[in-house]
Amino acid sequence: MENCKELFKKNKRTIIILAIIILIGIFLRTYNFHDWLRFGHDQARDQWIISKALEGKNLPLLGPNAGTTAYQLGPIYYYFSYASELLFGNKPDAMAYPSLFFSILSIPLLFFFLREFFTKNLSLALTSIASISYFLVINSRFSSNPNLITFFILLYLYSLLKIFSNSEEKYKYIWGVLAGIGIGVGIQLHTTLLTAIPLTTFFAFVYVIFKSKSFKIWKMLLTIILIVLFVNTSQIYHEIKSSGGNTKLFFKGLEKTSGEKNYGKNIFLISACQIEANTYMISSIGDDIRCRDVFHQGGKLYYFGSIVMIFFSVIGYFLLGKKLWQEKDQKKKNFLGIILLFNTISFVLLVPIAKIIYVGYFINLFFVPFILLGIFFEEFQKKYKTIGKFLALAILT
Repeated sequence: MENCKELFKKNKRTIIILAIIILIGIFLRTYNFHDWLRFGHDQARDQWIISKALEGKNLPLLGPNAGTTAYQLGPIYYYFSYASELLFGNKPDAMAYPSLFFSILSIPLLFFFLREFFTKNLSLALTSIASISYFLVINSRFSSNPNLITFFILLYLYSLLKIFSNSEEKYKYIWGVLAGIGIGVGIQLHTTLLTAIPLTTFFAFVYVIFKSKSFKIWKMLLTIILIVLFVNTSQIYHEIKSSGGNTKLFFKGLEKTSGEKNYGKNIFLISACQIEANTYMISSIGDDIRCRDVFHQGGKLYYFGSIVMIFFSVIGYFLLGKKLWQEKDQKKKNFLGIILLFNTISFVLLVPIAKIIYVGYFINLFFVPFILLGIFFEEFQKKYKTIGKFLALAILT
């Protein structure tokens, strides 16, 4: 108790400001939640499945279909919805409470995640933008499996950073368990995460082992794998029972969604889509449209805005790479490296399906534009000293 009081006393200002930011985020996410609830055919399907389970039918071993394919994601989204309706009643808004709950939790978690690299004040400023981001607010106000990503992708990345920063020996395996939960849930929420998270984890651990020239971290990796397997028990059971039926559908789905193999055009489309997403998430300027339509909306003002969007992302990624190259602090270097690695892998995985995806697919990279914006602020303050602070404040406003 004394430690808590001392912690509050030392960080009183930060805790109060963060609490205000969270309260504003909660208000925007809950105001008229029932009346403004979005409810489409996906939600109707999911509500029917949950209702049947509440009436006594078994919950499915697998979750909803991935896009237009027959491959099914993991069932964790259904399990969260079932638990919510069990507690709050068999009704549509109760099914959406997990999206709301984890969106709210992602606000403080984003702050702690950003604190791995940025100062307290800058982390608070960036978190405040996330709490009022239209993209993040609107995705917290209806039930859908990707809406849970914001919390669990941060949980995964934050835990990974704590593992690699040699956190206190006493608590190190807690981070392994949390990373396992982040991975185990994350790979059940979106098809891209099913590949992006394992690949990121593999390359990150290979880098750490190569750099430290030690295999001592294998125990932590084993802990993560065991937790992931436990969280995905129902899928594993289904695959054993069906002789890998869902896995076969996964590879069939890859063939179906690959479409025209014009990779140059697809790379352009995905680049345009992420540029739009980066700006949309921090400024609320833009929309959740198909990648192929991003630069074909017309209007002089829109095209002027497009130039600003391109500038922000291109210069932002350049500064991120530059900082990664020049950074001496290993903890901060790990942060930038993980961000760049995860963004690159996610980008590559989206290239084959560029023609059918929307800006909203970049929800798994929602934290990236806030990091780019933070790097911009740091550069302004470093180059222009006091004037840079006012300039950064003007941009933030």
